[in-house]
Amino acid sequence: MKRQICFGITFDETSSQKWTYNFHYNLTGRPDYRDLYGFDDQEERVTPFQIEDPNSLKRNVRSGMYYLVNYIDTEILRYETGVSTAEINTRMVKAPIPDYKTSTVYDNISGNMHNLIVFPLVVLFLRFIYNILFEKENKIAQNLRNMGMSMYSYYFSWFVFYTILVFIYSVFWTLVTKRPMAPDANVILYFLYYFLTGEYLLCLAIFLASLFSTAKPGVLSAIISFFILFGVGVAKGAISGANVSTNTWLALSPFAGLQGTCDGMLLVQSFYQSFGFNLFSETILQFKYSIWFWITLIESIVFYFVGIYLD
Repeated sequence: MKRQICFGITFDETSSQKWTYNFHYNLTGRPDYRDLYGFDDQEERVTPFQIEDPNSLKRNVRSGMYYLVNYIDTEILRYETGVSTAEINTRMVKAPIPDYKTSTVYDNISGNMHNLIVFPLVVLFLRFIYNILFEKENKIAQNLRNMGMSMYSYYFSWFVFYTILVFIYSVFWTLVTKRPMAPDANVILYFLYYFLTGEYLLCLAIFLASLFSTAKPGVLSAIISFFILFGVGVAKGAISGANVSTNTWLALSPFAGLQGTCDGMLLVQSFYQSFGFNLFSETILQFKYSIWFWITLIESIVFYFVGIYLD
């Protein structure tokens, strides 16, 4: 009776640094499917959650197939390098994967987080411009100028005082809202949402105050400006499929940019991942935190100095 070969190895390519070989075995010689899947088996297999079984770690080595692969690869290495003692040391190690989990924070407040920032700040914004224009209307600012006080010092004193208020409010807002909304986010990046937006509104108030000499029309212009900026944010939320370029143009209204970067942070948080400086310039939901940051900062500086220059 003719004897059949149950196992064999063939080499298809043996060129320098590129080797290809195949295993051949018949049905009686193939390792049990419970020990080792066939190399040509492309079926997706999912292992359900279960208590760790030490024996399962050895399941794929019972047949000896991996030992044989390691042996052949070691011989190829020795042949290529000319070192008879060269070895490939293969180890089987456990690689536990953290439980996959998500939260509903993005679904619940995406598109609305920026409202929790801008609407409380509008009170400070209107109060700031009213106080400046009230002093201008009652000639208080003019009297200070006549006594030798420069407009730079005058506006700077107002700006510093309200910056301290914005800082205090920002700290309070961060302490109250960060844990329930974005506990894993970088505290500085989260703090800047409120603080930088507040500084932008103060600089905008200085610019608007330079265009008026009485409080009533100045405050009215501030209210209109606020809702124009807010309307751009609403328009951004209504546009579906906008790319990075479109969102960048819309971010010329810092409220629209604030909405975009807040949603990005919430999305990252929904997967319990940290939103840190490594994501400062990363594109998330077709927008970048860095775009909002630099546009808001630059516009604030421009409004501040142009406002002082015009007054």
